[in-house]
Amino acid sequence: MTGSEAQRCTVVGAEKLPAEAGDARTLCEKIEAAVAAQAPNSHYTAQITVVSKSILAADVSVGGRQLPVRKLGVTDRDLNAGSISRFANAIAEDVAKATKS
Repeated sequence: MTGSEAQRCTVVGAEKLPAEAGDARTLCEKIEAAVAAQAPNSHYTAQITVVSKSILAADVSVGGRQLPVRKLGVTDRDLNAGSISRFANAIAEDVAKATKS
């Protein structure tokens, strides 16, 4: 993770992530890759809170503007790589929409 990625993405409560979901670095890397694909050159920050093994919340700002909190809750299992990827893509969609408006 580069210095700019470390500043753009932070994870609170990473110790609650299940092993199948990866670690804080993996989570930030997936978000960075998804945003780079959908909204290249956007200026954003994301603070991800791991509420539990099955719930994430993201506080995202784009160009200094706070977006609505994005949440992910998995009801039938713990978070895994697939749910993390879907969450990263949803954040990237939010960043892309905010960048265009």
